[in-house]
Amino acid sequence: PRGFLSYANSVATDFNRPWNTLQYIPSGGATTITADGLKDTVWGLRAPYRAGSSFLMNSNTANAVDKLKASGSGEYIWRDGMQAGSPPSLLGYPVEFDETMPDVTAGSLSIAFGNFKLAYVIVDRTGIRFIRDQLTDKPRLLFYAYKRVGGGMANTEALKLVKTSTT
Repeated sequence: PRGFLSYANSVATDFNRPWNTLQYIPSGGATTITADGLKDTVWGLRAPYRAGSSFLMNSNTANAVDKLKASGSGEYIWRDGMQAGSPPSLLGYPVEFDETMPDVTAGSLSIAFGNFKLAYVIVDRTGIRFIRDQLTDKPRLLFYAYKRVGGGMANTEALKLVKTSTT
């Protein structure tokens, strides 16, 4: 499978971006994430894709975002889940965690937002195949099992990245 962070990215909007290129939204700070940058990301995703969308980030990034406050009211924009086991929400959308996402540093793509069901497809070939190996460890008989799986971007308009930068 090919991860979505391995695709080319550009600041160009959906209708002006080359095919198979993800759009990034500047975070608003050279080395930090800002509340306004996150709001720009939500509104940068077109309406057909916002339903079913969620944020994806690692725990260190979530720690930084958890401290952000809305500019006018001074309230935190992060909301913890109201029930045990429910995900926290950010600007009304659920937050999922993936520890392989990069930390917030200058120029990093540390947050993804979008409808992952529409954006990414996983191809899973049914069945497990076995190979019989009778030569490696005589007189024992070894079996190797493998499964073919792939994945990639199906719709780059359904996912936006947050890049830690001002432009």
